[in-house]
Parts: sequence; structure tokens; C-alpha cells
Amino acid sequence: MTAIDNHPIMAEKARQRFKKMKVPVKVKVADVQKLNFGDNSFDLIIAESVIVFTDISSTLKELSRVLKSDGKLIMIEMTAEQYLSEEKQKKACKLYGINEILDTDEWILRLYQAGFTQVELINTPSVLHQSEISDINPSIHINMDLYELWEEHNEFMLNNRDFIGYRAFKCHKS
Repeated sequence: MTAIDNHPIMAEKARQRFKKMKVPVKVKVADVQKLNFGDNSFDLIIAESVIVFTDISSTLKELSRVLKSDGKLIMIEMTAEQYLSEEKQKKACKLYGINEILDTDEWILRLYQAGFTQVELINTPSVLHQSEISDINPSIHINMDLYELWEEHNEFMLNNRDFIGYRAFKCHKS
């Protein structure tokens, strides 16, 4: 098993967590948009709240490239639950540092365009719930402003829960 994160501090925190759990996982600092793995390297890829923060189409193509034939991608990503006004879309994109928020049909289309041959929704509730940070392992390298950003996220989600949710997808590559 291999885990990646593009931030060295987060990768180190993952290493510590896996070591504590006694799980043999290699953790690498890597960019999901430009993976340093050969074609057809993985049987299964799991991505949670990652792809929306990248160039979506490029990242999906890269994941398809490193996935073996008959491999699977399980992903959980932010979705627009209904039409987002330009104002709401801009506010969300600025808050999260993303370029776009896709609805379910747009995600499915992008997955097929990236080379996946079968895409299905995993039946999960789509509503995001406000959450508290309960397992903080603070780092001296993490700016405290990021905790204020977490509160801004919670407020945004509370006020926009009818507009933004998430979907879980199971994708197959033949």
C-alpha cells in the first residue's frame, strides 16, 4: 500500500499514524496531478476530498493512467447539489481554493472522459455535516489562521448545505 500527500508535514503525520497503528504503508510526498508511478501500477486507488482541489480532468486522467486494467477508483468528492449562482460558486471556490464545483452528472462525464469504463454512485447521504476538530495534533509549522479557515468552512457549510454536498463514486477501468 502506498499513500501520498503533496504536503511534507501531512505526509509525516500520516507516517506517524500508520506506524502507531502498525500498518505497513509507504507514505510519499507526491502531486496527484503528476504521479511518479509507472502506467498500470495500482489495483485500487482511494481518493477522498482530493480531486476537486486540482485540475479535475488532468487528475482523473493521471489516476486512470496509473490504475491497472480491471482496476478500481473509489472517490468521495464535493458536488453541487443544485444550481449554484455565480456568487455562491465564486464564494465556494475562493474559500476552498478550487476552480469549479461539479454536479454528479458532470463528475460522471469527466470520469468517462478520463478513460473509466464503468461509473456508479455508492449509496451514501450527500449532505455534509458540520464537524469539530477532535484529534488535533498541532504542528509548529501550521499557521493558526488555518484553524480560523476551518471555522469559516463550518459556517459556509451550515449556510449552504442545500447547495453543496458530496458523492462517493466507484469507477472501473477495463
